[in-house]
Amino acid sequence: TPIIVGGTGLYIDILLKNYDLPEISPNIELRNKLKQCESEELYQILKTKDLKASENIDKNDRKKIIRALEIIETTGCTLENSRGISEPEFDVEWIGRNYTREELYSRIDKRVDIMIEQGLLEETKYLLKKHGRIQNLVNTIGYREILGYIDNKYSLYEALDLLKKNTRNYAKRQLTWFRKNTEIKWNIYPEKLKK
Repeated sequence: TPIIVGGTGLYIDILLKNYDLPEISPNIELRNKLKQCESEELYQILKTKDLKASENIDKNDRKKIIRALEIIETTGCTLENSRGISEPEFDVEWIGRNYTREELYSRIDKRVDIMIEQGLLEETKYLLKKHGRIQNLVNTIGYREILGYIDNKYSLYEALDLLKKNTRNYAKRQLTWFRKNTEIKWNIYPEKLKK
């Protein structure tokens, strides 16, 4: 029995809810126009065109915002309406764990501390040397903040504080996404999972 643990809600939904995603080719002209906008302006455009999508995309994630606007522009629909849902291929049991905010934030803070102890700084330097400043590195929570430290934008303490804050914000967006799924059974512990 496969167990899918997430993470990124959209990816899980695509896999398990059998989304039929539109094949939208890149619109270079539109992308170039949107790239000229400041991040806040881009986010406001998305918010105006698709409020629901704006609630699930980080306001500083220019790449995702631009892609969302590209899809909206091409299909004339919101992101949700541009995705068809076919009959699911799998029989899925959705289980979710919902911590109190205090406990969740405490767990996030500890996780960041463990990531540092286990070599996040060294890993970031290694990936930077191996791949350069590719988008997946500079825009990923964890690497992005450590790069700020490496670039002397702020101290390591400030980088870790920012990483904890950004991770908490991401967790809030994840919860918003998953709480919309009425199939999720929250905080249950089936006997099979207790072993």
